[in-house]
Amino acid sequence: MMSPYSSWSTMASRAARYTGLTPGLPPLTVSQHWSDLGTRARFDLREVPTGLVIESIGAEDEAEYRCRVDFKKSATRNVRVHLQVIVPPGRVSIIDDKGEVVSGLIGPYDEGVDLTLTCLAYGGSPRPLISWWHDGSPLDDVSEDVKSDHLTKNSLTLPNLGRQHLFRTLTCHVSNSKEVTALMAEVELDLNLPPVDVVMRGLASRALHEGETYSIVCESQGSRPAAQLSWWINNKKIYDNVTKVLNDASTQSLKLQPTRHDNGANLTCRAVNPQLPERPLEDSIKLEVYYAPNVTLRTGQNMDLTTIEEGDDVYFECDIDTNPRVGRVKWLLNNVELRHNLSMGIIQSNRSLVLQKVNRNSSGRYTCLAENIVDSVTSNQQHLHVKFAPVCAGGQKRLYGSDKHQPVNVTCTVEANPEANRFRWAFNTTNEMYDIPDNKTHSKIGHSLVAHTPHSHRDFGSLLCWAENKVGAQKEPCVFHVVPASVPDPVHQCNVSHNASAMGVVIVGCRPGWSGGLPQTFSLQVRLSIDGEELASLEDQKDPQFTITGLEPGTEYALIITAHNTQGASDADIMTFHTPIDVAEKQTSAIAAAPGEFVSWTVIVGILMGVIVSVTICSIAVVILVRTKLASQSHVNTETKVFYDKSAPDVSHNECGLSQEESGPDIILIKGGSSEEQLLMEYQGSCKKSFSRDAKLSEKDVSSLKNRYQDSSCDYGSITHATKSPNDPHVTSPWRDKSPLSTSRELLYHSSQAMEETSLLKEESLPPSKTTESLSIPKQQKSPVSSVI
Repeated sequence: MMSPYSSWSTMASRAARYTGLTPGLPPLTVSQHWSDLGTRARFDLREVPTGLVIESIGAEDEAEYRCRVDFKKSATRNVRVHLQVIVPPGRVSIIDDKGEVVSGLIGPYDEGVDLTLTCLAYGGSPRPLISWWHDGSPLDDVSEDVKSDHLTKNSLTLPNLGRQHLFRTLTCHVSNSKEVTALMAEVELDLNLPPVDVVMRGLASRALHEGETYSIVCESQGSRPAAQLSWWINNKKIYDNVTKVLNDASTQSLKLQPTRHDNGANLTCRAVNPQLPERPLEDSIKLEVYYAPNVTLRTGQNMDLTTIEEGDDVYFECDIDTNPRVGRVKWLLNNVELRHNLSMGIIQSNRSLVLQKVNRNSSGRYTCLAENIVDSVTSNQQHLHVKFAPVCAGGQKRLYGSDKHQPVNVTCTVEANPEANRFRWAFNTTNEMYDIPDNKTHSKIGHSLVAHTPHSHRDFGSLLCWAENKVGAQKEPCVFHVVPASVPDPVHQCNVSHNASAMGVVIVGCRPGWSGGLPQTFSLQVRLSIDGEELASLEDQKDPQFTITGLEPGTEYALIITAHNTQGASDADIMTFHTPIDVAEKQTSAIAAAPGEFVSWTVIVGILMGVIVSVTICSIAVVILVRTKLASQSHVNTETKVFYDKSAPDVSHNECGLSQEESGPDIILIKGGSSEEQLLMEYQGSCKKSFSRDAKLSEKDVSSLKNRYQDSSCDYGSITHATKSPNDPHVTSPWRDKSPLSTSRELLYHSSQAMEETSLLKEESLPPSKTTESLSIPKQQKSPVSSVI
């Protein structure tokens, strides 16, 4: 049997003939002829079963194909085959409710909204099926009808999105045959979520203090994206710092310095998702702030402090703003507390002050002081200036010395409010009083000056000054005494001290005596002993304060201080000073008491016995001295001799039991002649601040001693005092023959009755100034040289 002749053709008249055998030719293995399929189709006899092979099949290739087999000796056979081409969907996409194509992470969508997603499949034959899945579970598999052969869709709606939908994956499956892999599209949901909590940390339930710094932290969680934090006080934003985010938790710190205005306010930390601003979350706390009182002093209603006169009443009110409350309110005048005193017209209530019938002493700066547990605060000042008629000002020079035909300028100063603008002068003697013409006076606000020239003894007397202002005339005049000028009084209460840190340096200080009514100066002479040569001198010094340098150690020096004015010089004040030896002796003395040696009981008992004997001897000496003073009426001239005792112990009491605080000045100078009784008076007056009236001294001597040592204080530390009579052959003095009765003080005391009255007005000597003049002693003492450093 011969091989059949076969061919394929489609039923759509797209003829294609493929022959397997051709007579007279060898058998074919592959036949390819022209057809509508082009080169994509071929008849392949090498495969079993033999058939038609179509490459790159497409939807247009779907048709019915016929295979015809021709036999030489048999009937032709035809086989029909229907070819169905499955076309998968061309593409799949997901669109949101806005019609926009979405994929991957979509959103974010606000919490609580409804979300609709639609899955679209394009093309596909047969029509594909669309379903929605989540974590392997179907959500929706019903496709919707669409009037299009090329589009299929399925919509999925998620109502009320919540935290459970965050990062949920939704998958759309598209398939039209089990033979074809399904197409898929996925989306992941992102949401905007508000914060779930907000907490402030760092503020316990306690009061805050104004001005102090407190660290407060605010934390918030649960917000997506992270919440922004802000700080508010009474709905007013106070701070906006960078918010730190860690693991979806927001943190922000606040450095709070509360003020008094924050007391009672609400401090709030507010957490807000910037995508959900209408849904903030807050945490608040009410602040209690402690602060110092805010004190304001004001006058009573309708009161003008500039019009207050003596006899008026004054009212003050103290307004206080404080937390916590204050206790008692203090009232102060010129920083001195006022006490409630009805008899003096000072009436205090809690926050008010009443001053009844004020006088000029009521003038000053008034303040009120309030105190709580935070601080005490003084209010503003209210200045009260009580208007009053003129009165004589204190501290004026009242005693003027002058010679005949020598003019003296007398100044009258008064205190008044308002200032005095008119003055009247008068001169008063023992016989008459007359007014001084205005052309001999010169007046200005608060002051007036008169030039008075004594021409005879009748022109010495008292000048009287009256002033007047808008309130009235001065009632009591200011009185100034013009007396005959004299030489100045000697200096007194002199002190000599050695500078332990600087060898050879001695400091001398005295109090000046009465100037004699004229300007006075002071001089210092340094001699080798009383009758030795002059080593140096210093003249025309304003104050009796001197520093002496260059003194040789272990040497006795005489220090002579004199006061001068145009009438002459005062009696000299003489002091003898022994400079200490050098430091080498101290070191030698220290060897005797080497450290570590034990003191035997015998030594201790000996010391105690020595103390007892010293006290006994001292008591006996005092008794003998008193008896000698009472028995003796003679007067001898003495001088002060000062020794520097470097070995004296540094104790607070001397052998006689006198403490340093009770002792007299370092140098006690006895100018006039005195007996032993008078020496005892000097000792008692300077050291015990009292005078024995049992001593047989005249009232003049007692008064002189009181005046001389009214401010004295003894110092028996390292300087010892000794008195020597000028009759001592070892002491000679050119001043030994001078009597204190020849001084200007005696002239003043023994002048006329007017002079006796004016002597009571003698001004007290001013304390020495702190500045001193320095006097250097040359090393070569053979020729006297003076120099000033």
